[in-house]
Amino acid sequence: MSLSIHTASGDPTAVAADVLAVVVAEGALEKQKLVADIDRALGGALLEQCKLADFSGKADQSFDVATLGKLKARHVLLLGSGAKRGIEESRLRACAAVASRFANGAKAKS
Repeated sequence: MSLSIHTASGDPTAVAADVLAVVVAEGALEKQKLVADIDRALGGALLEQCKLADFSGKADQSFDVATLGKLKARHVLLLGSGAKRGIEESRLRACAAVASRFANGAKAKS
């Protein structure tokens, strides 16, 4: 079976998928709504683990965390886009490529 990729906006905690990939801007992760929503659903574990791993959303950074059944998605993959201003299409393509490689490595179907 092949991997199915979908783009969407809305409540990330409601997404039923093997991997939920979220592009984040560099800086205060706790102020980014999607990250804050996911962190809240994971009981504060996401931001805590990001801090321990020194993940801040810089370009080319990625960070994955298993949700352990606390979300409909099995894994959350945060992808750093760098500076919030001027995110270019090439940066988004690079994030999509990283997400795809991660999903394939995790044998994800969605």
